[in-house]
Amino acid sequence: MVRDGDNGLLVPVRDPHALASAIERLLGDPGRRQEMGRSGRRRAEQLFDVQLIVRATLDVYDRVAAG
Repeated sequence: MVRDGDNGLLVPVRDPHALASAIERLLGDPGRRQEMGRSGRRRAEQLFDVQLIVRATLDVYDRVAAG
């Protein structure tokens, strides 16, 4: 879901310094925050498009019904 540097920032687990650093970078760069937000929305719209999900669900039902 999250692509590091594209629609969010990934930090190592249990690394509060890395988390603080990532937050500080974003706080200081409103343009980057805005672009990451737009990119995240585009990604979500691609992955969770209602028509795609309905089609995929119906395909599963068809395969199950076919045996």
